[in-house]
Amino acid sequence: MKRLSRINAAAGDESKLQEAISDLKDDFDYILSGLDKLDRSGAEASNEGLIIAENLQSDFQDTISKIADNI
Repeated sequence: MKRLSRINAAAGDESKLQEAISDLKDDFDYILSGLDKLDRSGAEASNEGLIIAENLQSDFQDTISKIADNI
């Protein structure tokens, strides 16, 4: 019985992970659109966009490292 509940829990976790991935894709699309808008809005906004993009890139590298450690 415990084994079956672990299998069901794992299936539920996968569904939650898929939902999170879908949300991340939507968020990422929004981020890219926002950065494009900042780029078109002039030099000051473009500089702010660059700072945001560089910070995001650093966060991504940290996340990539965490994923690689778990694979």
